[in-house]
Order: sequence, then C-alpha cells, then structure tokens
Amino acid sequence: ALLAQISPAQTITDNFTDPANWGTPLAAPAKNIFVGSGRMNFTSTTSGDGGAIIPRNTPILPTTKDWSLKVDVHVDPFIISTHDQGASVFLGVGKTDDLLNTYVILGFDRDWWYPDFYGVNDDVRSNGLDAPGLFNVNYLPSPDAALRLDYSAANHTITYYCDSDGAGNGDNWVVLGTANIASGTYDL
Repeated sequence: ALLAQISPAQTITDNFTDPANWGTPLAAPAKNIFVGSGRMNFTSTTSGDGGAIIPRNTPILPTTKDWSLKVDVHVDPFIISTHDQGASVFLGVGKTDDLLNTYVILGFDRDWWYPDFYGVNDDVRSNGLDAPGLFNVNYLPSPDAALRLDYSAANHTITYYCDSDGAGNGDNWVVLGTANIASGTYDL
C-alpha cells in the first residue's frame, strides 16, 4: 500500500486482488509467486528454490515528492532443520532501469541462525555494490510484522519503520534507521 505522508499526496491502496497491478516476476522461480485473493504469496517446497521479485506496474515513485510504503507480512513458523532453510519477505524501492543492482529494501525473515525467532534488517545496493547494513533487529517472537519505508524529498532520506507484531494490535511504529540516498554510503 502507498500511504500519504506529511503533505497531500495521491494515496494508492493495493489489496493484492488484481494481478494486473503487478509486473512480471524477476529472478527464479517465477512460478512460485502469485498475486490474488487479497494476498501476494511465495511458496517453496524445497530449500533450493531461491526467490523472486515482483515489481508494481504503477505508480513510479518520484524523488521530488514525499511518499510512504507499507505492507503487512507473515512468514509461516515452519520447522527449520538445515542452514539452507529460511524465509524472507522484503518491501523495497529500486531504480526503474536497474532494479536488480540499485535498490533499498526492508526485510522480515526467519532463518537457521535464529530458528525460533524473526528478524528485521535493511539492504541497500547501488550500481551493483552492497552498502553496509544500517541495522539488524533479531529475536522478534511474532510471525507477523508491518514494514514501512518513508521518503523525504526535502532531505533525500529513507526512514525505515517496523511494527514487530503486525497490524493486529494497531500500528505501533518503531524507527529503525534513516539513510540519505542522495550522498554518502547509501547514495543511489
């Protein structure tokens, strides 16, 4: 969902019922990512399936206006038995013509290192080069979370937020960090 932030802006809500709002999945295996029935689902039956990225067709987010993105996520509490197993869900924005090499993402995951808990972390890549992580929050007990990215056009910053138990108890946003994406370490 795209939310209005600070100044009046277009608000777009996507409840994942119309697959036409979403582009062709990037990366393999595309067959395992589906949009419809009020959800976006990625399903894997083995630890080697990898992942997929699915871009939204419109709108293209401007760098001249403030915007905010929010998504409610759920990762099944399946049994993790090897270091190859895990699950991550990401909310992100990327450069339109280089989405795989220039992006900012906020992730919610569960993996081998913390099999009974969940975590939230950031990832930034600029022109194919990974930036150092800004934050990493582990030991979250809930399989549900809400992720949010706010962009400030005046400051050229992305602020990362998380509600660590999801939207079920109302929005309780915690600021995880802010990065300037126009200069320095996180320059896109």
